[in-house]
Amino acid sequence: MEKKETTKISLSALLLILALIIIIIMSYLIYKLYNEKTIEIKKVSNLNNQISNLENTVSNLQEKINLILNTTTNLEHTANNNIQNETENSSVSYIILEIEDIKAEEKNQQGLEYKNMKITDKEKIDSLMEIIDNAIPYEEETFIADFGDIPPCAKIYLSNGESYTVAAGDQIDDNGNIVNLMTKWSSEDGSNKTLYKLNNKLGEQIEKMFDE
Repeated sequence: MEKKETTKISLSALLLILALIIIIIMSYLIYKLYNEKTIEIKKVSNLNNQISNLENTVSNLQEKINLILNTTTNLEHTANNNIQNETENSSVSYIILEIEDIKAEEKNQQGLEYKNMKITDKEKIDSLMEIIDNAIPYEEETFIADFGDIPPCAKIYLSNGESYTVAAGDQIDDNGNIVNLMTKWSSEDGSNKTLYKLNNKLGEQIEKMFDE
């Protein structure tokens, strides 16, 4: 009888030990899961904070972009107004053309003689200015420095009181091609000329105006 009771107590103790072991294991697993969940919650919270910070950064950048766009737009409007005002203030009032007067030279036999003509007709002014305004800078080492001192030339008088002179000519480049040239200067003595290349013959256009 005592042996059975001892066996029963031993079995109960074994079951109790197993129950304790299971409880300990379950507690560990629950604790581990809790820690992992806590870590994940912290990660999610950090990500939410980062997203919020990014959204604030994007919002600030968008405000700066809008400010820059508004500033650029205002500057463009100001520049356009300035260009428009400058164009209005510096439009061509009239042009004085000058060419060589061959008939007078033949008649008087006194060397070079020139004749002048004042152009005020807007259509004629526009046709001449279209050639001049489309000129592009041209650099040529073999260029003769005093080119542009003789006609055909045109002195352009602007509505703002300023003026400048252009003279037509041409040159044969290194490839044997004829290049239509124009010099431009605003000084009274004809110094500080700037050389340009033309798509059209300015000299022919000036001489043509004398025949019209």
